[in-house]
Amino acid sequence: MLKGYIVTMVIVAAVALLMTVKDLATLLLFVTLGLGIPLLFASTLLVYMACLLPLVLAIPNRRMVLICLPLSLALAAAWMFVPNWQSMRQAKAAAAELAAGDIQPSQPMTARTLELLRPESFTYGLGGYLLPNEPCSAFCRKLLLGGEADWVRIVMAGGGTTLYAAAAGAACAVPGDPTTNDEKCILFREDRGEPAGLVVEISEQNSRPMLGAANARIVTMQRRESDGLQEVLRHTETTFNVIRQGSLLVPRFSGLSSSGVEFWKSSKSFNKTDFEALLRAVGYKMPEVGGLKPAGKANRPWEEQPSAEQTRAVLSLLDISGDTSFNRDQNSAIDNWMMHARGYKEWPTDRIEFLRRITRDRRVTFVPSFDQLLSRNPTVAAALMSDVLDRADANGNDGDSNPGYEGVLAMQRIDPAVLTPYAPRILALIDRGGSIKQVTLYSVGRIGVDPAPYLSPMRREYGAIEGWKVRAACLSEAKWGPSLIPLLRELATSVDLARPRSDIESVLKALLRHGDRAFVERVIARSGWSDADRAYQRLIDEWNRKGSSEQFC
Repeated sequence: MLKGYIVTMVIVAAVALLMTVKDLATLLLFVTLGLGIPLLFASTLLVYMACLLPLVLAIPNRRMVLICLPLSLALAAAWMFVPNWQSMRQAKAAAAELAAGDIQPSQPMTARTLELLRPESFTYGLGGYLLPNEPCSAFCRKLLLGGEADWVRIVMAGGGTTLYAAAAGAACAVPGDPTTNDEKCILFREDRGEPAGLVVEISEQNSRPMLGAANARIVTMQRRESDGLQEVLRHTETTFNVIRQGSLLVPRFSGLSSSGVEFWKSSKSFNKTDFEALLRAVGYKMPEVGGLKPAGKANRPWEEQPSAEQTRAVLSLLDISGDTSFNRDQNSAIDNWMMHARGYKEWPTDRIEFLRRITRDRRVTFVPSFDQLLSRNPTVAAALMSDVLDRADANGNDGDSNPGYEGVLAMQRIDPAVLTPYAPRILALIDRGGSIKQVTLYSVGRIGVDPAPYLSPMRREYGAIEGWKVRAACLSEAKWGPSLIPLLRELATSVDLARPRSDIESVLKALLRHGDRAFVERVIARSGWSDADRAYQRLIDEWNRKGSSEQFC
Protein backbone atom coordinates (compact mmCIF):
# COMPACT_ATOMS: atom_id res chain seq x y z
CA MET A 1 0.00 0.00 0.00
CA LEU A 2 2.80 2.37 0.94
CA LYS A 3 4.51 1.87 -2.41
CA GLY A 4 1.30 2.55 -4.33
CA TYR A 5 0.67 5.67 -2.25
CA ILE A 6 4.17 7.00 -2.92
CA VAL A 7 3.84 6.29 -6.65
CA THR A 8 0.48 8.10 -6.67
CA MET A 9 2.08 11.08 -4.89
CA VAL A 10 4.86 11.21 -7.48
CA ILE A 11 2.32 11.18 -10.33
CA VAL A 12 0.24 13.90 -8.67
CA ALA A 13 3.41 15.94 -8.06
CA ALA A 14 4.33 15.64 -11.75
CA VAL A 15 0.89 16.82 -12.80
CA ALA A 16 1.07 19.70 -10.30
CA LEU A 17 4.46 20.70 -11.69
CA LEU A 18 3.13 20.62 -15.25
CA MET A 19 0.24 22.89 -14.27
CA THR A 20 2.78 25.58 -13.31
CA VAL A 21 4.21 25.69 -16.87
CA LYS A 22 3.23 28.93 -18.58
CA ASP A 23 -0.15 28.72 -20.35
CA LEU A 24 -0.34 24.92 -20.05
CA ALA A 25 -3.35 25.10 -17.71
CA THR A 26 -5.12 27.42 -20.16
CA LEU A 27 -4.40 25.03 -23.04
CA LEU A 28 -5.72 22.12 -20.99
CA LEU A 29 -9.04 23.87 -20.39
CA PHE A 30 -9.52 24.68 -24.08
CA VAL A 31 -8.46 21.28 -25.42
CA THR A 32 -10.62 19.32 -22.96
CA LEU A 33 -13.54 21.78 -23.18
CA GLY A 34 -13.37 22.21 -19.41
CA LEU A 35 -13.23 18.51 -18.56
CA GLY A 36 -9.63 18.93 -17.38
CA ILE A 37 -10.60 21.25 -14.52
CA PRO A 38 -9.91 18.61 -11.81
CA LEU A 39 -6.26 18.53 -12.90
CA LEU A 40 -5.91 22.19 -11.90
CA PHE A 41 -6.22 21.09 -8.25
CA ALA A 42 -3.28 18.66 -8.42
CA SER A 43 -1.18 20.89 -6.12
CA THR A 44 -3.99 20.91 -3.53
CA LEU A 45 -4.31 17.13 -3.70
CA LEU A 46 -0.54 16.74 -3.28
CA VAL A 47 -0.55 18.82 -0.08
CA TYR A 48 -3.42 16.85 1.46
CA MET A 49 -1.75 13.58 0.50
CA ALA A 50 1.40 14.79 2.26
CA CYS A 51 -0.70 15.59 5.36
CA LEU A 52 -2.01 12.00 5.37
CA LEU A 53 1.42 10.43 4.75
CA PRO A 54 2.17 9.86 8.50
CA LEU A 55 -1.05 7.82 8.77
CA VAL A 56 -0.17 5.75 5.69
CA LEU A 57 3.31 5.07 7.08
CA ALA A 58 1.83 3.93 10.39
CA ILE A 59 -0.75 1.50 8.97
CA PRO A 60 1.40 -1.65 9.51
CA ASN A 61 1.63 -0.78 13.23
CA ARG A 62 -1.77 -0.41 14.93
CA ARG A 63 -0.32 1.42 17.92
CA MET A 64 1.32 3.97 15.66
CA VAL A 65 -1.99 4.42 13.81
CA LEU A 66 -3.57 5.71 17.02
CA ILE A 67 -0.80 8.30 17.24
CA CYS A 68 -0.51 9.24 13.56
CA LEU A 69 -4.24 9.46 12.83
CA PRO A 70 -4.72 12.57 14.99
CA LEU A 71 -1.46 13.95 13.65
CA SER A 72 -2.56 13.59 9.99
CA LEU A 73 -5.98 15.02 10.73
CA ALA A 74 -4.42 17.95 12.59
CA LEU A 75 -2.08 18.66 9.67
CA ALA A 76 -4.98 18.52 7.19
CA ALA A 77 -7.16 20.75 9.39
CA ALA A 78 -4.30 23.22 9.86
CA TRP A 79 -3.78 23.44 6.11
CA MET A 80 -7.53 23.78 5.55
CA PHE A 81 -8.19 26.63 7.99
CA VAL A 82 -4.97 28.42 9.04
CA PRO A 83 -4.17 30.21 5.72
CA ASN A 84 -7.76 31.52 5.54
CA TRP A 85 -7.64 32.63 9.20
CA GLN A 86 -4.32 34.41 8.74
CA SER A 87 -5.46 36.05 5.49
CA MET A 88 -8.67 37.29 7.11
CA ARG A 89 -6.78 38.55 10.17
CA GLN A 90 -4.41 40.58 8.00
CA ALA A 91 -7.27 41.93 5.90
CA LYS A 92 -9.27 43.02 8.95
CA ALA A 93 -6.24 44.74 10.44
CA ALA A 94 -5.50 46.54 7.17
CA ALA A 95 -9.17 47.54 6.77
CA ALA A 96 -9.22 48.96 10.30
CA GLU A 97 -6.02 50.88 9.63
CA LEU A 98 -7.34 52.36 6.39
CA ALA A 99 -10.60 53.36 8.09
CA ALA A 100 -8.86 54.90 11.11
CA GLY A 101 -9.35 58.38 9.70
CA ASP A 102 -13.10 57.99 9.15
CA ILE A 103 -15.31 60.78 10.52
CA GLN A 104 -18.87 60.63 11.81
CA PRO A 105 -20.86 63.88 12.15
CA SER A 106 -21.56 65.03 15.70
CA GLN A 107 -24.74 66.87 14.70
CA PRO A 108 -26.98 67.26 11.61
CA MET A 109 -25.10 68.85 8.73
CA THR A 110 -27.70 68.99 5.96
CA ALA A 111 -27.83 71.49 3.10
CA ARG A 112 -30.49 72.36 0.51
CA THR A 113 -28.14 71.87 -2.43
CA LEU A 114 -25.88 68.86 -3.08
CA GLU A 115 -23.08 67.99 -5.46
CA LEU A 116 -21.93 64.42 -6.02
CA LEU A 117 -18.47 63.86 -7.52
CA ARG A 118 -18.65 60.40 -9.04
CA PRO A 119 -15.97 58.31 -10.79
CA GLU A 120 -17.01 56.70 -14.08
CA SER A 121 -16.38 53.23 -12.69
CA PHE A 122 -18.88 53.84 -9.89
CA THR A 123 -21.93 54.32 -12.10
CA TYR A 124 -23.05 50.77 -11.38
CA GLY A 125 -21.58 50.66 -7.87
CA LEU A 126 -23.41 50.48 -4.58
CA GLY A 127 -25.86 47.92 -5.94
CA GLY A 128 -26.92 50.24 -8.74
CA TYR A 129 -27.81 52.96 -6.24
CA LEU A 130 -26.16 55.65 -8.37
CA LEU A 131 -27.49 54.36 -11.67
CA PRO A 132 -29.44 57.16 -13.39
CA ASN A 133 -33.11 56.28 -13.63
CA GLU A 134 -36.16 58.37 -14.33
CA PRO A 135 -34.65 60.85 -14.44
CA CYS A 136 -32.13 60.62 -11.56
CA SER A 137 -30.89 57.95 -9.17
CA ALA A 138 -32.63 56.74 -6.05
CA PHE A 139 -30.93 58.99 -3.49
CA CYS A 140 -31.50 61.99 -5.78
CA ARG A 141 -35.22 61.22 -6.10
CA LYS A 142 -35.70 60.81 -2.37
CA LEU A 143 -33.97 64.11 -1.60
CA LEU A 144 -35.79 66.10 -4.27
CA LEU A 145 -39.28 64.59 -4.14
CA GLY A 146 -39.09 64.44 -0.35
CA GLY A 147 -38.47 68.18 -0.25
CA GLU A 148 -35.09 67.92 1.48
CA ALA A 149 -33.09 69.46 -1.39
CA ASP A 150 -33.65 72.13 -4.02
CA TRP A 151 -31.27 70.65 -6.55
CA VAL A 152 -28.68 67.89 -6.93
CA ARG A 153 -25.69 68.15 -9.22
CA ILE A 154 -23.95 64.98 -10.48
CA VAL A 155 -20.34 65.51 -11.61
CA MET A 156 -18.65 62.62 -13.42
CA ALA A 157 -14.90 62.17 -13.37
CA GLY A 158 -13.46 63.13 -16.72
CA GLY A 159 -16.04 65.87 -17.32
CA GLY A 160 -19.78 66.17 -17.63
CA THR A 161 -22.24 67.55 -15.11
CA THR A 162 -25.97 67.04 -14.75
CA LEU A 163 -28.22 69.13 -12.53
CA TYR A 164 -31.60 67.85 -11.34
CA ALA A 165 -34.32 69.88 -9.62
CA ALA A 166 -37.81 69.13 -8.34
CA ALA A 167 -40.87 70.80 -9.81
CA ALA A 168 -44.65 70.65 -9.35
CA GLY A 169 -47.88 71.78 -10.93
CA ALA A 170 -47.75 73.31 -14.40
CA ALA A 171 -43.97 72.80 -14.60
CA CYS A 172 -44.61 69.05 -14.64
CA ALA A 173 -47.24 69.18 -17.36
CA VAL A 174 -46.74 67.05 -20.45
CA PRO A 175 -48.27 68.39 -23.67
CA GLY A 176 -51.39 66.41 -24.47
CA ASP A 177 -51.60 64.84 -21.00
CA PRO A 178 -53.71 67.00 -18.63
CA THR A 179 -53.45 64.46 -15.79
CA THR A 180 -49.84 65.44 -15.08
CA ASN A 181 -50.42 69.05 -13.96
CA ASP A 182 -50.69 68.27 -10.23
CA GLU A 183 -47.84 65.78 -10.05
CA LYS A 184 -44.41 66.30 -8.58
CA CYS A 185 -41.58 65.59 -10.94
CA ILE A 186 -37.81 65.83 -11.37
CA LEU A 187 -36.46 67.84 -14.28
CA PHE A 188 -33.09 68.56 -15.84
CA ARG A 189 -32.03 72.13 -15.21
CA GLU A 190 -29.40 74.36 -16.72
CA ASP A 191 -26.27 74.35 -14.57
CA ARG A 192 -25.19 77.92 -13.83
CA GLY A 193 -22.27 76.83 -11.67
CA GLU A 194 -23.73 77.79 -8.30
CA PRO A 195 -21.71 76.25 -5.41
CA ALA A 196 -23.44 73.42 -3.56
CA GLY A 197 -24.01 73.51 0.20
CA LEU A 198 -22.90 69.88 0.62
CA VAL A 199 -20.26 68.26 -1.59
CA VAL A 200 -20.20 64.46 -1.65
CA GLU A 201 -17.24 62.72 -3.28
CA ILE A 202 -16.82 59.03 -4.03
CA SER A 203 -13.27 58.03 -4.89
CA GLU A 204 -11.51 54.75 -5.49
CA GLN A 205 -7.89 53.89 -4.94
CA ASN A 206 -5.73 50.79 -4.90
CA SER A 207 -4.11 50.08 -1.56
CA ARG A 208 -2.08 47.40 0.16
CA PRO A 209 -1.34 45.44 -3.05
CA MET A 210 0.70 42.89 -1.08
CA LEU A 211 -2.51 41.90 0.73
CA GLY A 212 -4.41 41.62 -2.53
CA ALA A 213 -6.71 44.59 -1.94
CA ALA A 214 -9.02 45.05 -4.91
CA ASN A 215 -9.67 48.67 -3.98
CA ALA A 216 -10.64 51.13 -1.31
CA ARG A 217 -13.79 53.23 -1.81
CA ILE A 218 -13.90 56.44 0.13
CA VAL A 219 -17.03 58.56 0.58
CA THR A 220 -16.45 62.07 1.91
CA MET A 221 -19.02 64.76 2.64
CA GLN A 222 -18.02 68.41 2.99
CA ARG A 223 -20.34 71.19 4.13
CA ARG A 224 -19.80 74.66 2.70
CA GLU A 225 -19.15 77.17 5.48
CA SER A 226 -18.31 80.87 5.31
CA ASP A 227 -14.60 80.05 5.34
CA GLY A 228 -14.77 77.21 2.78
CA LEU A 229 -15.54 73.47 2.76
CA GLN A 230 -15.45 71.58 6.06
CA GLU A 231 -15.31 67.79 6.06
CA VAL A 232 -18.18 66.39 8.13
CA LEU A 233 -18.10 62.69 7.15
CA ARG A 234 -15.59 60.19 5.83
CA HIS A 235 -16.34 56.52 5.23
CA THR A 236 -13.87 53.94 3.89
CA GLU A 237 -14.90 50.62 2.38
CA THR A 238 -12.10 48.19 1.56
CA THR A 239 -12.13 45.01 -0.48
CA PHE A 240 -9.41 42.37 -0.18
CA ASN A 241 -8.82 39.11 -1.97
CA VAL A 242 -8.56 36.63 0.89
CA ILE A 243 -7.65 32.95 0.83
CA ARG A 244 -10.73 30.74 0.75
CA GLN A 245 -11.37 28.06 3.35
CA GLY A 246 -9.90 24.77 2.20
CA SER A 247 -6.67 26.46 1.04
CA LEU A 248 -7.01 25.31 -2.54
CA LEU A 249 -3.88 25.71 -4.67
CA VAL A 250 -4.52 26.44 -8.37
CA PRO A 251 -2.54 27.82 -11.32
CA ARG A 252 -2.29 31.61 -11.38
CA PHE A 253 -4.51 32.97 -14.16
CA SER A 254 -4.23 36.43 -15.69
CA GLY A 255 -6.79 36.76 -18.45
CA LEU A 256 -6.16 33.81 -20.77
CA SER A 257 -2.61 33.34 -19.51
CA SER A 258 -1.62 30.94 -16.73
CA SER A 259 1.60 30.26 -14.85
CA GLY A 260 2.86 29.25 -11.42
CA VAL A 261 0.57 28.41 -8.52
CA GLU A 262 -1.35 30.41 -5.91
CA PHE A 263 -4.07 30.10 -3.31
CA TRP A 264 -7.62 30.35 -4.62
CA LYS A 265 -8.97 33.64 -3.27
CA SER A 266 -12.31 35.42 -3.10
CA SER A 267 -13.25 39.06 -2.54
CA LYS A 268 -14.19 40.16 0.96
CA SER A 269 -15.47 43.65 1.72
CA PHE A 270 -15.16 45.40 5.07
CA ASN A 271 -17.14 48.39 6.34
CA LYS A 272 -19.52 48.20 3.38
CA THR A 273 -20.99 51.43 2.08
CA ASP A 274 -24.69 52.05 2.62
CA PHE A 275 -25.06 55.35 0.79
CA GLU A 276 -28.53 56.11 2.10
CA ALA A 277 -27.39 55.43 5.68
CA LEU A 278 -24.52 57.90 5.21
CA LEU A 279 -26.95 60.60 4.08
CA ARG A 280 -29.10 59.89 7.12
CA ALA A 281 -25.99 60.19 9.28
CA VAL A 282 -25.58 63.83 8.25
CA GLY A 283 -29.23 64.56 8.97
CA TYR A 284 -31.34 63.76 5.90
CA LYS A 285 -34.53 61.78 6.56
CA MET A 286 -34.58 60.13 3.10
CA PRO A 287 -38.38 59.57 2.98
CA GLU A 288 -39.85 56.88 0.79
CA VAL A 289 -41.16 58.18 -2.53
CA GLY A 290 -43.26 56.65 -5.26
CA GLY A 291 -41.70 54.86 -8.19
CA LEU A 292 -38.88 53.22 -6.22
CA LYS A 293 -38.65 49.49 -5.74
CA PRO A 294 -37.45 48.13 -2.37
CA ALA A 295 -33.92 47.76 -3.74
CA GLY A 296 -33.81 51.50 -4.35
CA LYS A 297 -33.99 51.30 -8.14
CA ALA A 298 -36.53 53.15 -10.22
CA ASN A 299 -36.20 51.05 -13.35
CA ARG A 300 -39.43 50.15 -15.11
CA PRO A 301 -40.07 47.19 -17.44
CA TRP A 302 -39.05 48.07 -21.00
CA GLU A 303 -42.43 46.92 -22.27
CA GLU A 304 -44.17 49.81 -20.52
CA GLN A 305 -44.71 53.04 -22.42
CA PRO A 306 -42.77 56.13 -21.29
CA SER A 307 -44.06 57.62 -18.07
CA ALA A 308 -45.18 61.23 -18.03
CA GLU A 309 -42.17 62.04 -15.86
CA GLN A 310 -39.77 60.49 -18.37
CA THR A 311 -41.30 62.52 -21.18
CA ARG A 312 -41.24 65.76 -19.20
CA ALA A 313 -37.65 65.14 -18.14
CA VAL A 314 -36.54 64.75 -21.76
CA LEU A 315 -38.43 67.91 -22.69
CA SER A 316 -36.65 69.79 -19.90
CA LEU A 317 -33.33 68.48 -21.15
CA LEU A 318 -34.00 69.65 -24.71
CA ASP A 319 -35.05 73.05 -23.35
CA ILE A 320 -31.62 73.66 -21.82
CA SER A 321 -29.73 76.25 -23.86
CA GLY A 322 -26.27 75.72 -25.31
CA ASP A 323 -24.60 73.51 -27.89
CA THR A 324 -22.43 71.24 -25.71
CA SER A 325 -23.04 67.55 -26.35
CA PHE A 326 -25.10 65.82 -23.70
CA ASN A 327 -23.17 63.65 -21.27
CA ARG A 328 -23.82 59.98 -20.61
CA ASP A 329 -26.52 60.52 -17.97
CA GLN A 330 -28.41 62.96 -20.20
CA ASN A 331 -28.14 60.75 -23.28
CA SER A 332 -29.25 57.81 -21.14
CA ALA A 333 -32.49 59.62 -20.20
CA ILE A 334 -33.29 60.13 -23.90
CA ASP A 335 -32.35 56.58 -24.83
CA ASN A 336 -34.48 55.15 -22.00
CA TRP A 337 -37.45 57.17 -23.29
CA MET A 338 -36.88 55.74 -26.77
CA MET A 339 -36.64 52.21 -25.39
CA HIS A 340 -40.04 52.60 -23.73
CA ALA A 341 -41.49 54.47 -26.72
CA ARG A 342 -41.21 51.26 -28.75
CA GLY A 343 -44.42 50.30 -26.96
CA TYR A 344 -46.47 53.10 -28.48
CA LYS A 345 -49.15 51.74 -30.81
CA GLU A 346 -50.07 55.13 -32.23
CA TRP A 347 -47.89 58.06 -33.23
CA PRO A 348 -49.91 61.27 -33.45
CA THR A 349 -48.35 64.38 -34.94
CA ASP A 350 -47.24 65.90 -31.62
CA ARG A 351 -45.41 62.72 -30.61
CA ILE A 352 -43.65 62.51 -33.97
CA GLU A 353 -42.65 66.16 -33.70
CA PHE A 354 -41.20 65.45 -30.27
CA LEU A 355 -39.07 62.64 -31.70
CA ARG A 356 -38.12 64.87 -34.65
CA ARG A 357 -36.83 67.46 -32.21
CA ILE A 358 -34.64 64.83 -30.54
CA THR A 359 -33.33 63.65 -33.92
CA ARG A 360 -32.37 67.15 -35.01
CA ASP A 361 -30.70 68.15 -31.73
CA ARG A 362 -26.95 67.90 -32.35
CA ARG A 363 -26.32 67.54 -28.62
CA VAL A 364 -27.90 64.07 -28.65
CA THR A 365 -24.98 61.74 -29.35
CA PHE A 366 -25.75 58.30 -27.94
CA VAL A 367 -29.18 56.70 -28.48
CA PRO A 368 -28.65 53.04 -29.45
CA SER A 369 -32.40 52.36 -29.10
CA PHE A 370 -33.26 54.73 -31.95
CA ASP A 371 -32.78 52.11 -34.68
CA GLN A 372 -35.28 49.76 -33.00
CA LEU A 373 -37.78 52.58 -32.61
CA LEU A 374 -37.60 53.42 -36.31
CA SER A 375 -37.63 49.86 -37.61
CA ARG A 376 -40.64 48.87 -35.47
CA ASN A 377 -42.80 51.87 -36.44
CA PRO A 378 -43.28 52.39 -40.22
CA THR A 379 -45.16 55.66 -39.63
CA VAL A 380 -42.28 57.09 -37.63
CA ALA A 381 -39.68 55.90 -40.16
CA ALA A 382 -41.53 57.54 -43.05
CA ALA A 383 -42.01 60.79 -41.16
CA LEU A 384 -38.41 61.11 -39.93
CA MET A 385 -36.37 59.68 -42.82
CA SER A 386 -35.40 63.12 -44.15
CA ASP A 387 -34.35 64.24 -40.66
CA VAL A 388 -32.34 61.05 -40.15
CA LEU A 389 -30.44 61.61 -43.38
CA ASP A 390 -29.85 65.26 -42.46
CA ARG A 391 -28.30 64.11 -39.20
CA ALA A 392 -26.27 61.41 -40.95
CA ASP A 393 -24.96 64.01 -43.40
CA ALA A 394 -23.96 66.19 -40.46
CA ASN A 395 -22.11 63.68 -38.30
CA GLY A 396 -23.25 60.14 -39.07
CA ASN A 397 -19.68 58.93 -39.57
CA ASP A 398 -18.83 59.57 -35.93
CA GLY A 399 -19.95 56.01 -35.27
CA ASP A 400 -21.09 56.90 -31.75
CA SER A 401 -24.74 55.83 -31.97
CA ASN A 402 -26.05 59.31 -32.72
CA PRO A 403 -29.53 59.51 -34.33
CA GLY A 404 -28.07 59.74 -37.84
CA TYR A 405 -25.92 56.64 -37.50
CA GLU A 406 -28.63 54.64 -35.74
CA GLY A 407 -31.25 55.76 -38.26
CA VAL A 408 -29.13 54.55 -41.18
CA LEU A 409 -28.52 51.29 -39.33
CA ALA A 410 -32.30 50.83 -39.03
CA MET A 411 -32.84 51.14 -42.80
CA GLN A 412 -32.01 47.45 -43.33
CA ARG A 413 -35.31 46.68 -41.55
CA ILE A 414 -37.45 49.52 -42.96
CA ASP A 415 -39.90 49.04 -45.83
CA PRO A 416 -38.07 49.67 -49.16
CA ALA A 417 -41.01 51.82 -50.26
CA VAL A 418 -40.02 54.32 -47.55
CA LEU A 419 -36.35 54.31 -48.60
CA THR A 420 -36.63 54.47 -52.39
CA PRO A 421 -37.47 58.22 -52.65
CA TYR A 422 -34.25 58.95 -50.75
CA ALA A 423 -31.98 56.70 -52.85
CA PRO A 424 -29.64 59.51 -54.07
CA ARG A 425 -29.05 60.76 -50.52
CA ILE A 426 -28.51 57.23 -49.19
CA LEU A 427 -26.00 56.43 -51.94
CA ALA A 428 -24.13 59.64 -51.17
CA LEU A 429 -23.46 58.35 -47.66
CA ILE A 430 -21.46 55.46 -49.12
CA ASP A 431 -18.91 57.96 -50.43
CA ARG A 432 -18.36 59.15 -46.87
CA GLY A 433 -16.45 55.95 -46.07
CA GLY A 434 -15.84 54.76 -42.53
CA SER A 435 -18.51 53.26 -40.33
CA ILE A 436 -21.39 55.10 -41.99
CA LYS A 437 -20.48 53.45 -45.33
CA GLN A 438 -20.74 50.00 -43.77
CA VAL A 439 -24.18 50.47 -42.25
CA THR A 440 -25.43 52.22 -45.41
CA LEU A 441 -24.37 49.25 -47.54
CA TYR A 442 -26.78 47.06 -45.56
CA SER A 443 -29.68 48.86 -47.23
CA VAL A 444 -28.18 49.52 -50.68
CA GLY A 445 -30.14 46.61 -52.19
CA ARG A 446 -33.41 47.93 -50.82
CA ILE A 447 -33.60 51.41 -52.36
CA GLY A 448 -34.51 50.60 -55.98
CA VAL A 449 -30.99 50.51 -57.50
CA ASP A 450 -28.83 47.54 -58.51
CA PRO A 451 -26.56 46.89 -55.50
CA ALA A 452 -23.96 44.77 -57.37
CA PRO A 453 -21.65 47.68 -58.34
CA TYR A 454 -21.56 48.86 -54.72
CA LEU A 455 -20.90 45.39 -53.27
CA SER A 456 -18.15 44.29 -55.63
CA PRO A 457 -15.54 43.07 -54.87
CA MET A 458 -16.55 41.11 -51.79
CA ARG A 459 -13.00 40.17 -50.82
CA ARG A 460 -10.12 42.26 -49.60
CA GLU A 461 -6.74 42.20 -51.32
CA TYR A 462 -5.37 39.64 -48.87
CA GLY A 463 -8.34 37.32 -49.46
CA ALA A 464 -10.52 37.94 -46.41
CA ILE A 465 -14.27 38.11 -47.03
CA GLU A 466 -15.87 41.52 -46.49
CA GLY A 467 -18.64 40.29 -44.28
CA TRP A 468 -20.77 43.44 -44.34
CA LYS A 469 -20.97 43.29 -48.15
CA VAL A 470 -22.08 39.66 -48.00
CA ARG A 471 -24.71 40.62 -45.41
CA ALA A 472 -25.81 43.51 -47.63
CA ALA A 473 -26.25 41.09 -50.54
CA CYS A 474 -28.28 38.80 -48.31
CA LEU A 475 -30.53 41.69 -47.25
CA SER A 476 -31.10 42.90 -50.82
CA GLU A 477 -34.49 42.52 -52.45
CA ALA A 478 -35.09 39.30 -54.39
CA LYS A 479 -35.32 41.14 -57.70
CA TRP A 480 -31.56 41.79 -57.56
CA GLY A 481 -30.77 38.07 -57.38
CA PRO A 482 -29.67 37.79 -61.06
CA SER A 483 -26.94 40.43 -60.55
CA LEU A 484 -25.84 39.25 -57.09
CA ILE A 485 -25.82 35.47 -57.58
CA PRO A 486 -22.75 35.50 -59.92
CA LEU A 487 -20.79 37.55 -57.37
CA LEU A 488 -21.78 35.24 -54.54
CA ARG A 489 -21.08 32.09 -56.58
CA GLU A 490 -17.62 33.34 -57.47
CA LEU A 491 -16.96 34.07 -53.81
CA ALA A 492 -18.28 30.66 -52.68
CA THR A 493 -16.11 28.75 -55.14
CA SER A 494 -12.93 30.74 -54.55
CA VAL A 495 -12.96 30.99 -50.76
CA ASP A 496 -10.78 28.59 -48.82
CA LEU A 497 -13.16 26.11 -47.24
CA ALA A 498 -10.65 25.67 -44.43
CA ARG A 499 -11.47 29.21 -43.30
CA PRO A 500 -13.86 29.66 -40.37
CA ARG A 501 -17.17 27.96 -41.16
CA SER A 502 -19.08 31.18 -40.45
CA ASP A 503 -17.38 32.90 -43.44
CA ILE A 504 -18.58 30.48 -46.08
CA GLU A 505 -21.96 29.97 -44.38
CA SER A 506 -22.71 33.69 -44.62
CA VAL A 507 -22.18 33.46 -48.39
CA LEU A 508 -24.36 30.36 -48.63
CA LYS A 509 -27.13 32.09 -46.68
CA ALA A 510 -27.09 34.96 -49.15
CA LEU A 511 -27.36 32.48 -52.04
CA LEU A 512 -30.26 30.69 -50.33
CA ARG A 513 -32.04 34.01 -49.82
CA HIS A 514 -31.84 34.63 -53.58
CA GLY A 515 -33.13 31.15 -54.48
CA ASP A 516 -29.87 29.40 -55.47
CA ARG A 517 -30.49 26.34 -53.32
CA ALA A 518 -29.08 23.78 -55.77
CA PHE A 519 -25.73 25.60 -55.94
CA VAL A 520 -25.55 25.74 -52.13
CA GLU A 521 -26.11 21.99 -51.97
CA ARG A 522 -23.27 21.37 -54.48
CA VAL A 523 -20.84 23.62 -52.59
CA ILE A 524 -21.47 21.82 -49.32
CA ALA A 525 -21.26 18.41 -51.01
CA ARG A 526 -17.72 19.14 -52.27
CA SER A 527 -16.63 20.94 -49.10
CA GLY A 528 -15.07 17.90 -47.50
CA TRP A 529 -16.74 18.74 -44.19
CA SER A 530 -17.26 15.66 -42.06
CA ASP A 531 -20.76 16.88 -41.22
CA ALA A 532 -21.67 18.14 -44.70
CA ASP A 533 -25.12 16.55 -44.68
CA ARG A 534 -25.96 17.99 -41.27
CA ALA A 535 -24.53 21.40 -42.22
CA TYR A 536 -26.78 21.57 -45.30
CA GLN A 537 -29.85 20.48 -43.36
CA ARG A 538 -29.08 22.99 -40.61
CA LEU A 539 -28.97 25.82 -43.16
CA ILE A 540 -32.22 24.69 -44.75
CA ASP A 541 -33.92 24.41 -41.37
CA GLU A 542 -32.78 27.91 -40.45
CA TRP A 543 -33.99 29.18 -43.82
CA ASN A 544 -37.39 27.61 -43.28
CA ARG A 545 -37.66 29.22 -39.83
CA LYS A 546 -36.54 32.77 -40.58
CA GLY A 547 -35.51 33.01 -44.22
CA SER A 548 -37.86 35.92 -44.83
CA SER A 549 -36.39 37.87 -41.90
CA GLU A 550 -33.24 39.96 -41.80
CA GLN A 551 -32.21 37.79 -38.83
CA PHE A 552 -31.37 35.00 -41.29
CA CYS A 553 -28.55 37.12 -42.66
